[in-house]
Amino acid sequence: SNVVYRATRDEILEFLRPYAPIADTLKIRCDANNKPTGMAVVACETAADAARAMADLNNRSLMGRRIFLHLR
Repeated sequence: SNVVYRATRDEILEFLRPYAPIADTLKIRCDANNKPTGMAVVACETAADAARAMADLNNRSLMGRRIFLHLR
């Protein structure tokens, strides 16, 4: 959560690239006016990749804004 509103799919996927994100699973949530809400969801190829992303990237900056990761 807290993804900067102007972040594109490509920018989010590049940020996550070392953790094997599955591009087809990336969902950037938008409000009723089709404006990004700051929430995005993506799956990684393995649970280990997701855990590494969580450990390495939670509370890190993406495009100047601190993001928060959650595992499901």
